[in-house]
Amino acid sequence: MGDLSSVFVIGGCGLLGHHIVKYLLESGDAMRLTVFDISIKNNRYDDHKVEYIRDSITSREDVLSALKKTKAKVIINTASSDPLVPVPRLLEEVNITGTQTVLDCAMECGMRILYTSTSEVVTKKIGEKLVLKANGQNGLLTTAIRLCTIFGEGGQVLTKQMVEMAQGGRARYHVGDGKNLYDFIYARNAAEGHVLAAKKLLEASRANESIPQELRVDREGRVAAVM
Repeated sequence: MGDLSSVFVIGGCGLLGHHIVKYLLESGDAMRLTVFDISIKNNRYDDHKVEYIRDSITSREDVLSALKKTKAKVIINTASSDPLVPVPRLLEEVNITGTQTVLDCAMECGMRILYTSTSEVVTKKIGEKLVLKANGQNGLLTTAIRLCTIFGEGGQVLTKQMVEMAQGGRARYHVGDGKNLYDFIYARNAAEGHVLAAKKLLEASRANESIPQELRVDREGRVAAVM
């Protein structure tokens, strides 16, 4: 228990982020959790193991200060602006500039990075490339999980809109023949995948002997299966 020691979850009050926090609390895989988010009023847990910090990854000063304070072993970056309200400047600031800021601060603090990517947002893909390219720099180990659309409890965007559409009788309409395929993943399953990947990053960083490449997750982008 407590394999991950201290974990820093960026975007930890969002849909995926708070499910990661919940999973870590229930599994006992982390002794300390720090949630770093631009808004910390939703999806909070009243637990002495969790500390909430309201700041932005667009500020290097904020990120570096929080990381030095918490001394986390792993950073799980789930931050993303609302893809259904596309503001190009904000998407770039969070998904590209913010990601690079987190990487720079992680290298300075000697931490490991796990990044949540997606198949649907171009700027997240650019951020993923930055994360994977940074692997091995100044001892940094990184990986990325490329998710399809997430649904689950606590969702303030897609899940909420889908429920409202159903309640309003609008879910019975569709465009086209209805045969298009589209993938979804339940938030808790996605959270478990992140925790398992984080454990592998720490395992690689602590290993005294070389780990076979097929057993490593660093420097790779993983595509989440439909669950």
